Amino acid sequence: MLLSNSEEDPQNILKIIKSFELDIEKFKNDIEIAYNIFIPGKTEKSFIEKLADIVFTKEIKWSKVNGGFLPKQIRYFINLEILDLAQCQLEILPDEIGELAKLKKLDLSNNQLISLPSTIGKLTQLSTLILTSNKIRELPAEIGNLSALNYLIANKNELYALPSEIGKLSNLMQLYLKENKLSSLPASIGDLRELTFLDLFFNQIQSFPVEVCRLSNLTDLDLSYNRIASLPQEIGDLRNLLELNLSENQLESLPKEISKCKNLTGLYLRQNKIQILPPEIGKLTNMTSLQLKQNNLSSIPSQIAHLKRLEYLNLSDNQFSVFPLEICYLKNLDRLEFDNNKLQFIPSEISNLRKLEGLSVYGNQLINLPPEVSNLKRLDMVSLDNNLISEKDKPSIRALFPKKCSVFFDLEDEYDLEEE
Repeated sequence: MLLSNSEEDPQNILKIIKSFELDIEKFKNDIEIAYNIFIPGKTEKSFIEKLADIVFTKEIKWSKVNGGFLPKQIRYFINLEILDLAQCQLEILPDEIGELAKLKKLDLSNNQLISLPSTIGKLTQLSTLILTSNKIRELPAEIGNLSALNYLIANKNELYALPSEIGKLSNLMQLYLKENKLSSLPASIGDLRELTFLDLFFNQIQSFPVEVCRLSNLTDLDLSYNRIASLPQEIGDLRNLLELNLSENQLESLPKEISKCKNLTGLYLRQNKIQILPPEIGKLTNMTSLQLKQNNLSSIPSQIAHLKRLEYLNLSDNQFSVFPLEICYLKNLDRLEFDNNKLQFIPSEISNLRKLEGLSVYGNQLINLPPEVSNLKRLDMVSLDNNLISEKDKPSIRALFPKKCSVFFDLEDEYDLEEE
């Protein structure tokens, strides 16, 4: 620290002035500007007191707009650790941002930035960089110099590519890139060995980036809302993966190697073109949530019964005409969605699902339900809308379920037994 709050040390003042290579009058003028702009609750203070306040400031949350620009006088906050510039209508970031050598967190979200200065690479102590909701098209190569960066959040920009230097971020743990225009990733992305979370939701990626499969510490991967048609065999190398979201792509199948992701707890594949699941899916015995809505499935492998920890299963909007008996062995299932298929009956073995709390089978061809559903005492919601159940059978079907259970035969209308 160059300056003490309690002492007006001329030598320290001269050192600070010299470090900025300014004459005394220019320095004094800049300090007055910096103080007036960035220090809230101003009181009458001497120059030295104002300088002390600036030097000792560690956090700034700036909410004022200055014509879309951050004043260059920000450079004098040499001990600043947190700088919050969210929603300041900034259009440009000055090169002087690179002089905040002790900065650890920089929030630039919800501005109008189209680029970052190369001097951003001087912030070697920065651990969190937030760029969400700007208009940034590319990141400078110098971003690779941010050796302490743990979190890079660049959602909702216009990024069309990433610099290869991003692979130098050896301490990066979480990378958020959703809602951009990325069509591919650099090979160096596979060098981010500390990365645990990668979000690429809603981009334009057409081929699964095989380099991602080198991220051995990855636990969460979101590639939903892209254009991916297939998965590489190397997907099985992601041994620590817990959550995999590939919804809204163009997948037609899954490689059997996905079974090597043995720690997987959530697999989300909604709205693809999958016609068949590999039998090896039954090896994912830690799975608790499986989302398969809006595919082209007409059956599931018998090995699905091995998913003993499964709690949520969604098979809605597929081509099932027969209720898979294997589902009835998933004794930890608490929510089953089987809407908009072609089911004509539900097997009596459904009574094995004693933990079931929600059952949705609307949009099928059901005429009745097996009396054994009365054993499902935990049910609190059943949707039977848009089936072939007659009005005269509704009271007896309703009576099968607990009184606390909401039973729907018609859209938005709960059937109340006591009203009959």
